[in-house]
Amino acid sequence: MRLRASGPPPSLNLGVVMGPGSADYAANLGRNLLEGRLGILTAVFEAVPANV
Repeated sequence: MRLRASGPPPSLNLGVVMGPGSADYAANLGRNLLEGRLGILTAVFEAVPANV
């Protein structure tokens, strides 16, 4: 990542978090989804109080 001499820092985005290979990761994910090797799971979890 290249820093600017002045102004605000770049905003946090997936490329900053995952690094310079994030475009390749995203392309691979998309290809695997299209080819049926991966799927998307959406879930909602509920915390249950622990019995102490």
